[in-house]
Amino acid sequence: MASNGAFPLPYEEIERLVKSIYEPGQVKKIAETEATLRVLQRSPQGWEIADALLKSDNEQVRFFGALTLTVKLNADSAELSEEEFEQLLSTLIHHLVSRPSSSIATRKVSSTLAQYFTKPISVWTHCIRGLAASFAAQRPVLDETLNEHPSTWDLLPQFSDEQLLVMLDFAMSLADEAKKPSNLPDRKSQERMVANVESVEILLHVSFGRGIKWLSISIDDLNYAQ
Repeated sequence: MASNGAFPLPYEEIERLVKSIYEPGQVKKIAETEATLRVLQRSPQGWEIADALLKSDNEQVRFFGALTLTVKLNADSAELSEEEFEQLLSTLIHHLVSRPSSSIATRKVSSTLAQYFTKPISVWTHCIRGLAASFAAQRPVLDETLNEHPSTWDLLPQFSDEQLLVMLDFAMSLADEAKKPSNLPDRKSQERMVANVESVEILLHVSFGRGIKWLSISIDDLNYAQ
C-alpha cells in the first residue's frame, strides 16, 4: 500500500481541485478537473492521498477521500500484501471512530469498511465487536487483541447516540454488501458474517433500548433536548 513517493501534485493543489468540483462553474472545467482527480485516485499514491484528504476539516474533501479509498479497494486491493491490507483496515477504522457523525463522509467510510470486510483477502472477522472496542478505545482494535477489551454487552450501553448510529449504519452497509450477487459465492465472507450474528443482536438490543428510552421521555423533561 505504501508508494514510497511524493504525491503527483502538491497536497494543497489536490485539495483545491476537490473543492472546485463542488463549486458552480463551467461544465468543461469541472469535467477536466474530475478527469485529473480520477488519475490521482488510480495512481500508486492514491492510498496516501485518500488518507490525507480524510484528515481535512472540509466535509466534501473528506467525502472524496473516502470515495478514493473505495475506488482503490475495488480496483487495487488484490495487489496488497496481508500486512498492507491490515494497515488499510486500521486506517479505515481510525477515520470512522475519530469522527462519529451522520455526515456523508462518515457514511462513506462506513460503507467502504463494509466492502473491506467482504473482500477475499480480508483479515477481519469480528467486525462489530472490533468496531465497538475501537470506539471505546478511540483507536483501531483488531481481532488478535479483542480478548483484552470488555465484552460488547459492557461497551455498547456506554456509547453516545452518534456512536450507536454509526455502528448501526455500518451493520446495514454490511448487510447490503452480503446481499450483492458478487459476494454470494464467497463462503469465507459468509462464514465471517455468521461470526458476527451475536454482536449484531447485542447492537440491536442496545439501540432499541436507547430508542425506547428517548420515546418515553416527556418533551418537558430537561433531558429531552440533550
